[in-house]
Amino acid sequence: MHGMKSVRKGHTYHYFYCSAKCGAPVVHMEEVDEAAKRYLYTLLSDENQQRITKALREYKGAERECIADFNAILKKKIDGKQKRYDTLMGNLASGILPAEVISDIGVEMKSLKDEIECLKATEPPKDYTVEQITAWLSALKSNPDETAIHLLIKRIDIKNKTEINIQSTLTSVLGEIGCGSRI
Repeated sequence: MHGMKSVRKGHTYHYFYCSAKCGAPVVHMEEVDEAAKRYLYTLLSDENQQRITKALREYKGAERECIADFNAILKKKIDGKQKRYDTLMGNLASGILPAEVISDIGVEMKSLKDEIECLKATEPPKDYTVEQITAWLSALKSNPDETAIHLLIKRIDIKNKTEINIQSTLTSVLGEIGCGSRI
């Protein structure tokens, strides 16, 4: 479906239409926008927000393991760069390299040292708290805007003028609990 605009008798009308000429009906954009807002209101119901909160608490419970994984990956990257640095140092120590190669190796070694220092200073990413996300979801529910629609709605299918199927980006958290079905 693609958006189009038509102007008739001084009024502008916005529609969605199928450019593949598949027979899907032309639908007013306002109808789809309203369906998306109703869907978000249902998606962000108190029951679903409790499910999201529960999933976040479970995720936060595994945070130590995530930090340990992050640190293991970071150590592996640092070790790889250090090994490359040591190899270059060994090449320099051989004493049989031309001057232009020695210059290139020096530049690469400096770059590797800077990358290693940067990696050593890297901290694990900070996650949002459950309370922050709950407040954000409540704000989206009370005033859904275009940004919320793009963040929380994965796909909108229009089967006929009255049947609009909307799929959520929160399916992995909420599962198939009525979200993603026909409105």
